[in-house]
Amino acid sequence: MGPPPKKSRTGLIVTLSIVGFLILGAIGTIAVTAASRGEGPSDSYPEAKYRLTLPQGLLGGDYTLAKDLSGSARGDDGTFDRSDAKNWKGVAAMYSAKGGAQAGGLTVSGMYGQIRNPEGMRNGMMRGGGQGQNATVAVPAEEITPAGSDGLTVSCQVLTMDQGGNTTTVPMCAWADENTAAVVSEMTSATVTKAPEDIDLEQAAARALEVREQLRRPIG
Repeated sequence: MGPPPKKSRTGLIVTLSIVGFLILGAIGTIAVTAASRGEGPSDSYPEAKYRLTLPQGLLGGDYTLAKDLSGSARGDDGTFDRSDAKNWKGVAAMYSAKGGAQAGGLTVSGMYGQIRNPEGMRNGMMRGGGQGQNATVAVPAEEITPAGSDGLTVSCQVLTMDQGGNTTTVPMCAWADENTAAVVSEMTSATVTKAPEDIDLEQAAARALEVREQLRRPIG
């Protein structure tokens, strides 16, 4: 028997596109989760001190902004004042690795505003990410506190995605604090072919924390 067929680089590009729109769905889940919660006093919302930006480069130049999808991300239209998130805006983007999308990429989808239940937001994003079409949660979400996070919890899970009979491995991590929340998925030609249980979630969480540090900026 000959060697198994190599996974096409075109398949990686397709996966990046699918995941980009899949994690946009996580923002929709946030909206549903937030809107389903009861009304609380207006002074229970934290002060808005931070926002999310989309720099041209991420992780020391490993990734370059390829597409800003923020226009597709839902925001607070005034109907969420009885929720756990208030005055928020959606942010989403796809980043290409050095060498172009065929070498890998990173997708991020999040929001910034006033969040009074960060844990609920983080869990909602994990659920939303796992509910995409042709996506299966292969490794359930784990809560990880990376070194240097100042106690911030990052949740990470591993999805598998079926593309015409080919299965791709997709790690996904999320954070949420009082002002920002986002899902990050970093994919390379090596990770997409790994068995889900072989993905290093500790490393994925640390990388997501780095992304947070580079996207999160003071307001004003």
